[in-house]
Amino acid sequence: MGQIISQAVFKPNPGADMTKFMGFVSESVAIWRKHGADVSIWAVSAGEVGNMVFSARYDSFEAYGKCTRCFVCRPCISSIGQAKRNWLAV
Repeated sequence: MGQIISQAVFKPNPGADMTKFMGFVSESVAIWRKHGADVSIWAVSAGEVGNMVFSARYDSFEAYGKCTRCFVCRPCISSIGQAKRNWLAV
C-alpha cells in the first residue's frame, strides 16, 4: 500500500517573533497529529534558506481524507489557520 505525503513550504515574515511563531507551529503540529497525520517540520538549509517545510505523511488516501476533512469541515480549525497566515511571507 502506498503512502501519501503533503508538504507546505513557508517563510516567516521578517521581524516575526520567532518564539511565538514556533509556538503556533507546535500547536499546528499537535492538531494535525491529533487527526492522524505523521508530521515533521524542517528548516531549509540549502537553496531557499530561511524557508520552513511542514510535512504530513499518511498511510493511505483514506487516512489523508479523514485527516484533511477535519480541517475543511470544522470552522473553528479553519479560522485558526486563517488567523495565523499573517505570520507568513507571501
